[in-house]
Amino acid sequence: MKTKKLFIILLLLLATLLTGCKNDNNGTDDDSDNDSKVIVEKYTKTLLTGTIYETTVYYFKTNVEGPKILIVGGIHGDELAGWHAATRMLEYDFTFGEVIIIPRANILATQLEQRYPGQKNNGKYNGVQYSDLNRAFPGEANGTPTEQIAYVLATFIDQEDPDIVLDLHESLNNYLNPPYIGNQVIAGNPKSAFYAMSLVAEFNQKYQTPNNVPFIKDEKPKDGSINQYCSQDQNRIVFTFETDRSLKLEERIRQQLTLIDIFLNQIKPS
Repeated sequence: MKTKKLFIILLLLLATLLTGCKNDNNGTDDDSDNDSKVIVEKYTKTLLTGTIYETTVYYFKTNVEGPKILIVGGIHGDELAGWHAATRMLEYDFTFGEVIIIPRANILATQLEQRYPGQKNNGKYNGVQYSDLNRAFPGEANGTPTEQIAYVLATFIDQEDPDIVLDLHESLNNYLNPPYIGNQVIAGNPKSAFYAMSLVAEFNQKYQTPNNVPFIKDEKPKDGSINQYCSQDQNRIVFTFETDRSLKLEERIRQQLTLIDIFLNQIKPS
């Protein structure tokens, strides 16, 4: 009987040792899996804090090497697809580099859904004179309210020093109806144009609906625009996506998000 009990005890000890070894192996495997996972650090900050122009900046930092990308929506408040697309990008699963998103850079204009506050009143809104923010870069620290907003945004870009800037806009119609510029990807300099060419080609081939006008590349950013400031003054890779406001809003948002997604996939580290 004692021999039998001793045998059972030895079997239990052996089973315990084997279980422990198995758990140790699993722990090692789990650590290896965790090492390969993309870790995303998320946080926010505000610009123009304490003013009616205060807007939120969202940061997404991964543990995978890659470029720093700035996505800006809402420079023009009536170009809804741009800032709606930027807002939806806050739910995107970023897998490399660092991404900074300002969904509503000109927040008062987005609240009013106007190009700039007072657009229909010669720029006057609540007794304050405004103008087109996308003609005011790099702005003035002591200038008009519009110039001050441009200055804060330009200074922020200088400080963050992104490699790439994606500027989300819309036009009232497409480029087949001048002077409108919808369905264009505007590249501000030669190195931006290189990427824009393949971006437009892939979008038109895979994602454009048959009845819509194909996208084209353009290389003429407007004077005083965020594109001109970042691409020509700072020599960054910059695109302005211009969708066509004669299309339904959801289609325009889809186009904006698809263009962003194509570009991210094109530059994704192998």
